Amino acid sequence: MMLPEFLSLREKEKFFRSLNGGQKIDALNEMIEESKHIVFLGGAGVSTESGIPDFRSKDGLYNKQDHKFRKYKPEYLLSYDCLNKKPEIFFSYFRKNLDCRTFQPNDAHKKLAEMERKEKLDGIVTQNIEGLHQKAGSK
Repeated sequence: MMLPEFLSLREKEKFFRSLNGGQKIDALNEMIEESKHIVFLGGAGVSTESGIPDFRSKDGLYNKQDHKFRKYKPEYLLSYDCLNKKPEIFFSYFRKNLDCRTFQPNDAHKKLAEMERKEKLDGIVTQNIEGLHQKAGSK
């Protein structure tokens, strides 16, 4: 696929919306190939494919109802305040919901590491703390 030159952002958006799944992948691969500097900006959604829940989605941690922790808001359970005032509650919640040592990188983590090795990716900016980017080989 040869990407056209676009005269406006609207034209570009219209073009990409018209593509089917395979065409979108081809277009993305072409953009990656042509790019000289790429930075990936990601968050919890990258790791959900590895089985790690995000925070705010329907199945995220903030929407889980756990009778052991029901008297606390999830935001509190994950806060510095909880860590200092109720460390036993904080660590119990952490071990149950956020201990990610057994999870493995998914295809997205692996692809980003591959792009980095091929010097197509300058960096990864993420708020994720589970270490899957590093496990996949990213620096």
